[in-house]
Amino acid sequence: MSLGVPKTKFVMKVCNLFFATVVLLFTVSCQNASKNTNPANNELTQKPKYVQQIPDSLRIPEQKELVKKLLKMTIDHVKVVQNQMVFDMSREEFSQTNIPMKYFELFKRNMKENNEWIKKNNIKDVDKMVKENRRRMQKELNNM
Repeated sequence: MSLGVPKTKFVMKVCNLFFATVVLLFTVSCQNASKNTNPANNELTQKPKYVQQIPDSLRIPEQKELVKKLLKMTIDHVKVVQNQMVFDMSREEFSQTNIPMKYFELFKRNMKENNEWIKKNNIKDVDKMVKENRRRMQKELNNM
């Protein structure tokens, strides 16, 4: 690799970018594009499925609070076990938070997808990556 950046730095940058976009829950897992060309089915015209899909400037106070809760939950409950990312809350524990259960499913799905990506790309320092991103997320949470 002759990008002028050592391979480990390049991999870390790619990992950090991937982790930040997926785990921070500011994007949603890729979905298959609809083959229907009807404008009513266009993703841009549909109501957002997750609060993270709503631009910050358009969120109502309740949505902003939900984003904070999700970010805090990510900081507190995304862990690394044997180089795999895990969300350590049970369904029952999550249901006590009063956050809609679709976000529990999103956490679980994102952990599965992250781990598949980690395995596919032979990433060995997931713990370090998660710790670095946890610090960034905490900083972001403090600035909200």
